[in-house]
Amino acid sequence: MPFTSKITSIHSLFALVIILCATVQAFSQNNLSFRQLSVNDGLSQNSAVSVTQDQEGFLWIATQEGLNRYDGRDFVVFDKKFLDITESTRLLLGKVFADSKNRLWIIPESTIPELFYREIDAFIPIEGIASATSIIEDTQGKIWFGSLSGQLFFWNEEIKKAEMAWSDPNKEIVHLANFDEEHLILTFSDEVVLWNKNSGISGRLWKPESGTILAVSILDPNGRFWFGTLNQGLWTSSGQGEKTTPMNSYLNLTEDSQQDAMILDLLIDSKQRLWVATYGKGVKQIDLLAKSLKPFSNTKQNPRSIRYNDILTIFEDYTGTLWFGSDGAGLSFYDAYLEKFNFFHNQELPENINIDVVRAIYVDENENVWLGTSGKGLTRFNPKTKTWKTFIHDPRDPNSLGNNRVMSIMGDKKGKLWIGYQDEGLSIMDLKSEQFQHFNKESSVNQPAATIWQIFQDSKNRFWLCTRNDGLLWFDPQKGVLKQFVHDTLRKNSIPDNNIRTMLEDPSGRFWIGTENHGIARLDLTTELFETSIHVPEDANSISSNNIKSLNLKNEQLWIGTNGGGLYRMDLKTGKVNILTTETGLSNNVIYSILDDQHGNLWLSSNKGITKVGLNEDLDENIQITNYSNYDGLATEFNTGAYFKNSDGTLYFGSLDGFYWFNPEDISLNKTPPKIAITELLAFDQTIQLSQNIELNHNQNTLTFNMASLVFSSPGKNQFEYMLENHDENWVSNGYNHQARYTNLAPGNYRFLVRASNYDGIWAEEPVALEFRILSPWYFSTLAKLVYLLLLIILVVRFYRYFKWKWQIQFSLKSKERETKTLKEIDDFKTQLFTNISHEFRTPLTLISGPIDRIISQSDNPVIKSQLNLVKINSHRLLTLVDQLLEVTKIKAGKNQLTVRKGNLGLLLQSIVANYFYQASEKGLSLTTSIPLMTEVWYDSDKVEKIVKNLIQNAIKYAKKDSEIQLDCSISDGNFHLIIRNESLEKYSQEDLLRFFQRANENKKGFGLGLSLIKEMIHLYHGKITGNFKESGWFDVSIILPVDKYAFHPDEVIDEESEEFDLPRLPMSDLKTREQLPLILIVEDNNKVREFIVRELSPYFQTLEASNGKEGLFVALKKIPELIISDVMMPEMDGFEFCKKVKSSELTSHIPVILLTAKADEESQLEGIRAGADDFILKPFKTNQLIIRMEKLIELRAQLRERYSNRNFISPKDIAITSTDERFLEKMQDIVNNDLSDSDFTVSDFSKKLGMSRMQLHRKLTALTGLSTTAYIRDQRLRMALQLLEKSGENISEVAYAVGFSSPSYFIKTFKETYAMTPAEYQENKSKK
Repeated sequence: MPFTSKITSIHSLFALVIILCATVQAFSQNNLSFRQLSVNDGLSQNSAVSVTQDQEGFLWIATQEGLNRYDGRDFVVFDKKFLDITESTRLLLGKVFADSKNRLWIIPESTIPELFYREIDAFIPIEGIASATSIIEDTQGKIWFGSLSGQLFFWNEEIKKAEMAWSDPNKEIVHLANFDEEHLILTFSDEVVLWNKNSGISGRLWKPESGTILAVSILDPNGRFWFGTLNQGLWTSSGQGEKTTPMNSYLNLTEDSQQDAMILDLLIDSKQRLWVATYGKGVKQIDLLAKSLKPFSNTKQNPRSIRYNDILTIFEDYTGTLWFGSDGAGLSFYDAYLEKFNFFHNQELPENINIDVVRAIYVDENENVWLGTSGKGLTRFNPKTKTWKTFIHDPRDPNSLGNNRVMSIMGDKKGKLWIGYQDEGLSIMDLKSEQFQHFNKESSVNQPAATIWQIFQDSKNRFWLCTRNDGLLWFDPQKGVLKQFVHDTLRKNSIPDNNIRTMLEDPSGRFWIGTENHGIARLDLTTELFETSIHVPEDANSISSNNIKSLNLKNEQLWIGTNGGGLYRMDLKTGKVNILTTETGLSNNVIYSILDDQHGNLWLSSNKGITKVGLNEDLDENIQITNYSNYDGLATEFNTGAYFKNSDGTLYFGSLDGFYWFNPEDISLNKTPPKIAITELLAFDQTIQLSQNIELNHNQNTLTFNMASLVFSSPGKNQFEYMLENHDENWVSNGYNHQARYTNLAPGNYRFLVRASNYDGIWAEEPVALEFRILSPWYFSTLAKLVYLLLLIILVVRFYRYFKWKWQIQFSLKSKERETKTLKEIDDFKTQLFTNISHEFRTPLTLISGPIDRIISQSDNPVIKSQLNLVKINSHRLLTLVDQLLEVTKIKAGKNQLTVRKGNLGLLLQSIVANYFYQASEKGLSLTTSIPLMTEVWYDSDKVEKIVKNLIQNAIKYAKKDSEIQLDCSISDGNFHLIIRNESLEKYSQEDLLRFFQRANENKKGFGLGLSLIKEMIHLYHGKITGNFKESGWFDVSIILPVDKYAFHPDEVIDEESEEFDLPRLPMSDLKTREQLPLILIVEDNNKVREFIVRELSPYFQTLEASNGKEGLFVALKKIPELIISDVMMPEMDGFEFCKKVKSSELTSHIPVILLTAKADEESQLEGIRAGADDFILKPFKTNQLIIRMEKLIELRAQLRERYSNRNFISPKDIAITSTDERFLEKMQDIVNNDLSDSDFTVSDFSKKLGMSRMQLHRKLTALTGLSTTAYIRDQRLRMALQLLEKSGENISEVAYAVGFSSPSYFIKTFKETYAMTPAEYQENKSKK
C-alpha cells in the first residue's frame, strides 16, 4: 500500500487562520481552476501513478488496478497492475510511456518492461530486464530503461531486443532524463551523473549530503538542473560543478516549510514553467523567468482547487493541458483556455463573508469591488490587499447598513457610495470613515421610495433613483427630491409605469427608461414628456416584451434586454429593429444585463450563463453569438442589476453563487486543432476490430461509428461532422453527438471520414478516414451468376415442357370436371328427391293413422280391430323409417353436427333403458344392465340417445323369445364402451354382418335401417362399431365413443361458461331471498333421477320431494306447492292417478302438473291429458327444456292473477284453471257475499267455512289471485264498495259499514291506498261522466 503522510496536532486557532486566509490563497493561485477525472467518470482506480499520450491522441493512465486508455468519453481498461510505493526512503512507481513512433511501453507491477503490440491488442514482456524504474526516449528516438540493479538498457530496433549499455551493481537508477544528443542524466538514489552515450563515461552533477534520497532530476530550457528528493525538498544548480542550492534560497523565499517536501516528479511545460509534484503538499508552479513560486493544494472551500495533495506524476498533453495524477483521488487537470472567467464563489470565502445572490456590483476609484447581496448585506473586496469585509444591518447601531437587501450601488467618484435597498430606501456611505447616512420617509431629508432598483448618475452629475412603486426620482442629499415622475392615468405623456427597472442617457441628453410592465419610455427633461414604446403582438416592429431588465446605448443603437423576449435592438436614426432570441442563437430569452467592450461587442448575462454578441458594421448581417455556460466555469443563473463595466474595460457580473469578472481582451481560444480517432466500429451492436481496409460480410451492413475528438478538458462541447464516401453527397453535421449510424448499406467500397472540433470550435485541418468494404453475398458472385444463367436455361426448357403437359392435362381435367359436375348434380338431385319423398311420406301416413285410430275406437269387432291395429303398427313403423331416412340424409349432407357438453352419462343411460323394460317384458325378454357412475364426462346426449335406442330396439326386435338382453358399459382411456348382447333368432356370418351395416341389398334379411343410421352417427361421433356372432347363438354389438373434451373439434364442444340459452330468467337466490322462491314438489320413485332433478332446480326454486304418488299427494295437500313434477310409472300410486287426485281436490286443483314419462305412445299421452296434466316431457329430458316449461306454467298462473287484480268485477270462470277451481271460487264467493258485511268476519271464520287450514287457504288464494287471505277479504270489500258507490245513494259511512269495515276512517284510508283517491273523489268522478 502507498505511504500516506498525515498531519496531526492541528489546533483550533490554526484552523481559524486557514479559513481566514482561504481567499488569499485562492487569489494567490490566480484563480487557476482544476477539473477532475476519477472512478466516478470510469477510471479503473483512483491512484494514477503515470500518464502519457500516444501519437493518435489517446490518453493512457496507469493505476494500481489497471491501465486505462481514455478518449474523452470512454475508458478502455487493460488488466495491468502498477506499483505505487511512496515511502520516505524509496519511491517505486509504475510507468506508461508513448514514444514518437506511436509505440506504448509500460513498467507494470512485475517491474519487467512490456511493449504493446496493437495488431494483437496485447502487451509482450521484454526479455533481459528486471527491476526497471524508468523509461525515456532520447533525441534520436532510442528507448532507454533504468533499473534498481544499476543496469542501463537500450532497445535495439534491428533485433527487436533490449541490450545493456552500462551496469554498476552498487547503484540504483531511479530516474532517466535527456541532456543533449550525447548525454543522459542518470539519477541514482544517492547522486546524479551526466552519462555519455557514446563513451559510457559519466560526470557527477550533484552528490548530496549523506541520507538525502534522490527521486528525479531534469534540465530546464535555461540550462539549470533541478533535483527532487524524497526527504530534502527541491534543489537546483546552474551547471556541472556549480553549487547546488535549495529551492527557497534560489527563489528568495523567506518561508522554509516546503523545503522538506517529498518531491515525486518534475515537469517543464510548454510555457517554460516548472511544475513540482509533492507528496502531501500539492503541486507547485515555478516561473523560471520571474523566479516566483505559486503553490496549489486542496482547499475544501474551493471546489475548483486541486483534488488531492498527494501528487505522483505530472504530464502535459499536446493541447497544453496539464495532468496531475494523485495517490487516491484520480487525476486533476488544468487547461488555461478552458476557464475564461475569473470568479469568487461564496463557498470559498470565510464564513463571515457572504457574496451569494449578488444583486449589485460597483468598482470604486480605489479599485475596491463592492457587492450588494439579497439578504446578506454589502461586501467589499480589495484586490490589492486581498482582504474582504462584509457590512450588515445592526438594529442597535444606527450607523450600520440600512438593510441587508442591497439592490443597487453607485459611486460619485468623490468618496461617496450610494446604496439602494429593498424596502428601506437609500443610504450614502463615506468610503473613508465608513459612516452611513440614511434617507427614507422618516429622515430629515425626505426620500419617499422604499425600494430602489437602480441609481443613475447623468452627465450633469444628477442622481436619479429608479424605484419599485414611486416612479423616477431626481434626488439631492441636501435638498431631497427635486423632481418625481409618477404615472398619471389622466396624462397621455406621463411616465408609463411607477416600477422603473433601469435607465440611461443618450448623447442628446434625453433619458431612456425601462419599466417592469409597460415597455420603455424616452424622457425629454425640457418638456417633461414621455414617449412610450410597448409590445404590440400584431406589430412585428414593436419591442419584443413589456418586461424590461436592462438597457444599453452604443453608436445610436439602443439595446433592450427583456424578461422572456430576448434582446431587442432599435436603431435610433433609421428606426430599424432586430430581435435576437434562443431561435437565433441566444442561450436564454431572459437578458439580465447588457455591457459592451472596447470592440463594440455586447456581453449579456441570463439564466444560462454569459453570451457574447459579436457585432460588425452591418448590424443586420453576420451577428456572431457565442454562449458561455457551466462548461466554461460559469454559474448557470445570473441576477437582475448585478453588472458593472470598469474604466479599464473589465466586466463584472453577479450570480446566485458569487461574482465573475474578465477583460474581453484576455479571453482567448484554444487554437490547437484536435486529434481525431474512430474509437469503435459496431455491426449490429457487435464490435469489429479496427484496421484499414476492413472486409465485412453482406449481412454486416448496419454500422455504428464511435468518434472521439481527443481534447479532454470539456469533451461534451467537442463537435463532429462526418461523411461516408459512396453514400453521402455532403458532410453531415452531427453537433455534439459522437456517434454516426448507417443502416442497410449496399455491398461496395466505402471510406468513412470524420472531422471534429475542440470545445472552442477550432476544427481539425484534416479528417480521419476508415476504409472498409462490404462484400456481396455469395449468391451475387460471378460463379453464382453463371449458375443462375444455367438454371434459367433449364427452367425455360422445363417450363416449356411443363406448359405443354399442363395444356394436355387441362383438357383432360375439363372433361373429367364436366363428368364430375354431372354426377354431382345427379347425386344432389337424388338426395333432394329422396328428402322430398321422405317428407311427402309423412302426409299420407298421417291421413292413414288418423282415420285408423277413429275406426278402432268406434269398432267393436275384434277381428277388424286386430287387422286395423296391424295397419296402425306398420304405419307407425313406416313413419319411424322415414324419420331415420331423414336423419341419414342430414348426416350425408353434413347438416347434422355434434353438440358436446359435459354431463351425467350414467343418468342418461338409466333413463333411456328404463323406457324399454316394459317393451322387453311384453316379448318375454329380460333386460339386464350394468351402468356404473359416469359423471362429468363430455358427450352429445342427442346422438348417444339415438344410438342406444336403436341398438336396444334392434336387440328386442331380433332376440329369441324368453331370452336375455345384456347391456354393459364402462369408461376407460377417455372412451365410452358399450356392449349389447342378445340371443339371435338366426345365425349370421361376418360377411352378413358387414352387409347388415351397409344395407347394400335390401332383399336380404337384416336389422333394418337402424344399424345403418347407427353406423353413420358413430362415424360422425369419431367412434367405432363392431358386430360379432358367436356359435352359441349370442350376437354382440360393441361401440366405442370418445368422452374426452379434447377428442372433439373445438366447434363441436360447448363449454358450460360459454353456453348461451334463454335461461333462467328466474334469478339465482341467496339464503335471505330463498323463502320467496316458488315451491316445487318433485314426485319420482328413482332416487338418482329425483336427486338429479332436485340438484338442477335448487338454485331457482324451493323443492319438496316424494318417492311415489301416495306420498306425493300427502305432501301436496299439506304444503300446497306452486308446481308439481311427477313421474308416470311409480309403485302404490302411478302418475296418472296422482294427477287425477291433485286436480280433483279443491286444495290442489290450481297447481300445474308436469308428467315425466318414458312412454312416448299416443295412448299414454291421451291418458295423461284426461288425468289433467298441464304438460308432458319425455325421458330422457334436458334440464333447460324442463326449466323453460316450468317457467312458462308459472308465468301463466301469474297472468291469471294479474287478470284478477286488473278488473273491478270478475267471475270465477275468468280466473279458474279447472272446473274444480271454478267450483271452489264460486263457493268462496258465496261465503264472501253472505258474510262480507260482517265486520267481525275473520280469516279463521273464512277457512273453517271452506274446510281448509289457514295455511292451505293462504297458499290457494295466493296461487289463484296473488293475494293473501286477509288481503283478499279486504279486496272483496273494496270491490263491493265500488258497486255501492256507483249505484246506491248511500253516503260513505253507510257504504263503509255495509261492506264490513269497522270504521269509515279506516275505509277511506284503505280505499285511497288501493285506488289513489278517496271514496268522495271517486263518486265525483263518476258523476261527471
